Amino acid sequence: MILLSNQDKLSLPRKKIQIKPIIYSNNTEANNESVQEQNELQRKREEIAALEKEAQDKLEQTRREIAKQKEDWERERAQYVQQAQQEGYQQGFQQGEQDSLNQYQSLIDKANGLIELANQDYYQTLAQMDEQIIQIAMAVAEKVVNITLDENKESFYHLVKKAIEQVKEQPKIKVYVHPDHYQLLLDNKDELQTITYNQADLLIFNDSGLAQGQAFIETPYGKIDASVETQLEEVRNRLFELVEEISRGNSNNT
Repeated sequence: MILLSNQDKLSLPRKKIQIKPIIYSNNTEANNESVQEQNELQRKREEIAALEKEAQDKLEQTRREIAKQKEDWERERAQYVQQAQQEGYQQGFQQGEQDSLNQYQSLIDKANGLIELANQDYYQTLAQMDEQIIQIAMAVAEKVVNITLDENKESFYHLVKKAIEQVKEQPKIKVYVHPDHYQLLLDNKDELQTITYNQADLLIFNDSGLAQGQAFIETPYGKIDASVETQLEEVRNRLFELVEEISRGNSNNT
């Protein structure tokens, strides 16, 4: 994915999650950390499932209590009717019925308040856990990219190749990369040139001002950021969109 424009702001409240620059490290250590983070991600998912079940159980319990209170009210109302008929005090019947109705309505209002509080607490907790899951998922993604680039330099080449495909119709294409990636692209320049059907003037520049994993594609009509961190930023935005869709679905089903 190539990030060409900013994503719309999401309605889900969240803190800003910054993506750390990729630091190339020992593969074994990175693999171990990635496994731990994936385990933590699974644990968070299980916590969310348990939270959803707890909220559903509370709602079901509240509904049962409301149904029971309604049955009690109907039974009490019948007793007032019978008593009024026996004693012939219509006024007493009406007063008793009204008192019972007021009591029943009070219980209904209280139950509705409990349901609302339960929902608010549930979605607030869920939003916090969603944010934690995104942080863990992004950490896992960074580790995976780190390992991939360490073990297979071709992965970076494919990122650049995909970016060039986006602008292959342009007459002049300039590629700027970190010195560590310069020779790789230079060795594969002929293949990159074929992407443009050999019609574009393709130039590759060694830029020591860039970090490892960074790449910029420049044409007469603009510039594309094909860096690894940009791809991770796109992943983060897609995760937030997914969480928002799930949150909307849960709200509609409640």
